[in-house]
Amino acid sequence: MTDYGGDRLDVIDTSSHAVVDTYTGLSIPFGVAVTSDGLLAYVACDGNDSVAVLDLIARKTLTRVPGFHAPYWLAITPDNSEIYVTNNGNETVQVINAPAGVYPNVGPMSGGTPVTITGEGLGNTTAVRFGCLPAASFRIINDHQIRAVSPLFVSDVKIDVTLGQNTTRTVGRFYYLQDSVMTGISRTSGPLSGGDTLTVTGRGLITTTEVRFGNVSVTPSTLLDDRVTVTVPPAQAPGPVPVTVVTQSNAYGRAVYTYTNPPGISSVTPASGPTSGGTPVLIEGTALAFTQTVTNGGTQADFGIISATRVAVVTPPAAAPGPADVVVTTTSGTATAPGAFLYT
Repeated sequence: MTDYGGDRLDVIDTSSHAVVDTYTGLSIPFGVAVTSDGLLAYVACDGNDSVAVLDLIARKTLTRVPGFHAPYWLAITPDNSEIYVTNNGNETVQVINAPAGVYPNVGPMSGGTPVTITGEGLGNTTAVRFGCLPAASFRIINDHQIRAVSPLFVSDVKIDVTLGQNTTRTVGRFYYLQDSVMTGISRTSGPLSGGDTLTVTGRGLITTTEVRFGNVSVTPSTLLDDRVTVTVPPAQAPGPVPVTVVTQSNAYGRAVYTYTNPPGISSVTPASGPTSGGTPVLIEGTALAFTQTVTNGGTQADFGIISATRVAVVTPPAAAPGPADVVVTTTSGTATAPGAFLYT
């Protein structure tokens, strides 16, 4: 979303509706258009009559194209090779070509990364090489664009295209990354409403582009090589969903997050015991599988989860006889049974 008065472009997570990234230094931005592959964004900057080209993977401004007249709206051709810009200042439309380069320019050592090569005069390309190896495959889209697939390799390389029989041109570089590994998640359950902060741990996570909860995609709020932080999205129904991390190196799912309803208490048996504590008690109810704490009269009790509907508790000592509230707290909320246990 362009911030016309703030000279910036905000990227909004459609699940949490929170701003997850910001591009600054854009002079009175108005219109924005994103390529169909999600790699580049073009922003019409009314303040300095230019179009800014943003790399959404590297999260940086690639270039600024000058020479417009109060540019407002933009449209991109289906093959992403041309950008049409309306000039509100003189009621014309200008066409610019996609910037030359390689998008994306990173991928796993195992190869298989689809790469778009843009430039001029590519229509008669006869070969594409990643370093000393030929591309796994390539296809000429038009005179400005080639789609290639990276081969298996173990180093950073330059990408060359051969035009006709003898002319070779370097069009960019491709960086091979070690495969990402996820070792765990900071929490494994939570409420249907979502909103909790979850940390994914591992290595090679710095290029994470999204974290999926089932089929819901979330943009990370923080990125480090050994951890990624996201806001858990809401869900329609309780139950487990796979957590999948997508990086520029690979995509994989090795964790499960369970959405749960708030807990409920239906019975406490037996309902009384001595103030000295030590009474075995069975709490029955609903959504108890992710119980974190149980208190009796405000004092934490030792407990063990039997099932989603049953928790075994040993009552703690009490200062005096009388009724005590039984409180069960799970990752999705708290249930209270007022005066459910009587100290005698």
